[in-house]
Amino acid sequence: EIKGDGSVPFELAPLGLASLLKQALGSNTTTGAGPYVHTIKRGALLPGITIEKGFTDLGRYFVHPGCLINNFNLNINPEDSLIEGGFDFIGMGTPTNSGTSLGTPTAVTHVPFAEFEAAITEGGSAVTCLSFGMNYSNDIERVAGIGSRYAVGLNEGEGMVDVNLTLMFEAMTHVDKWLNETETSLQITMTSGAASIALLFPKAKYFGEAMPKITTSQGIIVPLSATCYYDTTEATDIKATVTNTESTI
Repeated sequence: EIKGDGSVPFELAPLGLASLLKQALGSNTTTGAGPYVHTIKRGALLPGITIEKGFTDLGRYFVHPGCLINNFNLNINPEDSLIEGGFDFIGMGTPTNSGTSLGTPTAVTHVPFAEFEAAITEGGSAVTCLSFGMNYSNDIERVAGIGSRYAVGLNEGEGMVDVNLTLMFEAMTHVDKWLNETETSLQITMTSGAASIALLFPKAKYFGEAMPKITTSQGIIVPLSATCYYDTTEATDIKATVTNTESTI
């Protein structure tokens, strides 16, 4: 079987990423008249995309049709100056390579967010966060068929979102939520001038082990792992709100 899978790392920026977030989550509405506000939620059906990988020095191009984004991850660490992440694609297959391109990509101004431009709230209140990580999955399964070297279909499974964050131990609030299995909400917002990207997890519950720890001489921390669930008010388990100068995504 020939597979058309791959990964695309990125530096999080207000321009260019919104269209891929729509591909990952599936549903979008746009309002405003510059800046534009794109509200992206998990949809019932992923749009799908064609990806071309070109080796311009050789004049050869590989086209990956029928691609869906299976995973989306994001990591923020104060030791790293920029906010980074990645998209994992799964495709129907890779056809014969071509000597011609599908077209010239549209270039966008790339001004990535720095880690100090991020702010995190937990349960609606600001927290002192030392690290943040998120993994989003669509749980896509490739369907193999007799008589074909390529997949004959891609089935979406039960999607999920997990969040990991490390907080300074300043009160028992978050430890109590973990002990009592209390539902909460999480939001991370990156802002640079008039541009921003906010990721809202409207319903989350902590699991695993979250006792305060002394791991370094810098203080006491609370390591938290959360699973995010469908929220009836927001009608999703994750909502991305992108404010930028792109009229459509």
